[in-house]
Amino acid sequence: SKIRCRALQGACSIGHAATVRVLLDDQRFDPAARDNQSACVAAQNGHDEVLTMLLADPRCVLGFSEGMLMVLSR
Repeated sequence: SKIRCRALQGACSIGHAATVRVLLDDQRFDPAARDNQSACVAAQNGHDEVLTMLLADPRCVLGFSEGMLMVLSR
């Protein structure tokens, strides 16, 4: 749902690793939702621990958009 997506993205944007872990443990949260937006905001804000957790999740889609690749390559 949109609320779950926003909760995960919000935790990723501020780098709150403990919250991200709890949300990832709940299968209702999709780390790949909205073209990997959670990973994108974690990368944009320099939250490496959170980004690593997202990318380690098997649900995370590794086919990043061009914009995501630009963020990750900075």
